[in-house]
Amino acid sequence: MEKFNFTTLEMNEFASAFTFITEGKECLATEILKNLYCESHNLSLRSSCAKILFKLYFMKSEWKQLEILGLLDEQSIDQSNRLIAKACSKSKNRY
Repeated sequence: MEKFNFTTLEMNEFASAFTFITEGKECLATEILKNLYCESHNLSLRSSCAKILFKLYFMKSEWKQLEILGLLDEQSIDQSNRLIAKACSKSKNRY
């Protein structure tokens, strides 16, 4: 991360999300990434945010959040991963 040039506010926020992830503060990172994904006009940044958000929510089985953000249909995310998440979101929890 030290070699990247984070000159814009959006890129600084993106970098801070990585810092939160490495510190184990995924909830804070998720909020930043959600805001960037929903509000940024930078397609590359949106794509990167989508991929990271998808992984964070997938790891926690937060299927509803993937659905709410439209990440189950996000083309920048691998189709097989989206299909798995869609199937999991439709399955009933068994405890």
